[in-house]
Amino acid sequence: MDATRDAHPGVSVGISTARTPDEVCTAVVEGSADIGLLAVSNGPLRDATVRIEPLFVQGYVIVARDPEALPAGVGPVPVRQLRDLDLVVGQLGTGMRRVADSIPASTGCRVVAQVEQREALLPLVLAGQGVAVVADSWRDMAQAAGLTVRTVDTEEILHVALVLPPSFVSPAAERFCAIATTTEVTFSAQR
Repeated sequence: MDATRDAHPGVSVGISTARTPDEVCTAVVEGSADIGLLAVSNGPLRDATVRIEPLFVQGYVIVARDPEALPAGVGPVPVRQLRDLDLVVGQLGTGMRRVADSIPASTGCRVVAQVEQREALLPLVLAGQGVAVVADSWRDMAQAAGLTVRTVDTEEILHVALVLPPSFVSPAAERFCAIATTTEVTFSAQR
C-alpha cells in the first residue's frame, strides 16, 4: 500500500473486513468495494462473477514466546513433532485453525484459548498464554515482537489474490492492482 500512496498521494483507501470469500466477491460485484483481497486455502479462488488476480502462495508458521517451547532445530517443524503445547487458535474454518487442528491429540497439545479476532493471537502468545499457528505473512511482525518463528511442515497453503469486478475497474483500483501484482513478496509456501 505504501507504493500506491507514494504514487498517488491524493487517493485515500478505506479498508473493511469480510468473513468469507463469498462476502468479498459480493462486495466487489455489488460495488461496495472497488477491489478485494483474500486468501483461499489449498487452491485459488474460482468465481465466475469476478476477475481474480493471483498475488502469491504462502504457508504457515508457528510462533512461540520461548524457543524452548518448539522442537530443537531451525528447519520446518512437522506437526506430529509438536508436543505438550498450549495452543491459542483463531476461528473455525480458517486455514490457520485447520493447521492448528491438524496437530494430533496424541501429542498432548491442547487448545487453551480461541479468539474471534485473529489480531489477538500474537498478543496472547507474547503474554505467555501459548503458541499459535499463523500465516507466513505474519513472520516479520512476529519476529519484530520478539517471538520465535518456525515454518510448519503442512500440506495447507494459502492462495492470496485480488478480486476485481469483471468489467469496469476504477482507475485507482486498477493502479493498486498493477502495483500489487508487480511487488515482490518475500514469503511463500515452504514444505
